[in-house]
Amino acid sequence: MKQEIEVKLSIEQSELESLLKCEFMQQFDEPESEKYLQNIYFDTPDLALNQRKIALRVRSAGNDYFQTLKTQGVSHEGFSQRSEWEWKIQNPELDSSLLPKDAWPAQVDPNQLKAQFTTNFTRCLWYLRISESNTATLIEIALDRGEIAVSGKNERLTICELELELKEGDAEQLKVVSQTLIKQCPALKPSDVSKALRGYQLLTSQ
Repeated sequence: MKQEIEVKLSIEQSELESLLKCEFMQQFDEPESEKYLQNIYFDTPDLALNQRKIALRVRSAGNDYFQTLKTQGVSHEGFSQRSEWEWKIQNPELDSSLLPKDAWPAQVDPNQLKAQFTTNFTRCLWYLRISESNTATLIEIALDRGEIAVSGKNERLTICELELELKEGDAEQLKVVSQTLIKQCPALKPSDVSKALRGYQLLTSQ
């Protein structure tokens, strides 16, 4: 288990050029990596995990597969912190045997878990390294573009957002970097709404 600490900034697709041309982003060359991520979110028929602010997904990244569990955390003006478990798995199928007993709600039967919606997107990654006051900080900058879909529904939700995740070092640097980006690209807006929450909103919409 680890603590995920990140800042999420949403942006309209029509404003992406202004983001990529701002002074901050111009310090980077091409993205260090670009990959297509396919994600399936699981819950019980009565959405017991969502009621408890828990997200469970299986991600396909090329030939690699990961199962991730995220619990309720704290989110304010795009800055969030929550507990996360991740396992590398052999196939893009949910393995309920991996779920941590000390964090899994006893009232939720893993045998009732079923696929509910997908979030599929292209992720471009850059890494920012900051050395200050004998502290080395590493921030992962991810630009995600894609869509959220629910089987049987024609409506899709667009994904277009920038995520700044602290990999090591000082969490205050996340706020500094996000404030710099917002100042240089006002089209960026802090967001407390995760991809999972947006998926549930689409799932339960009439």
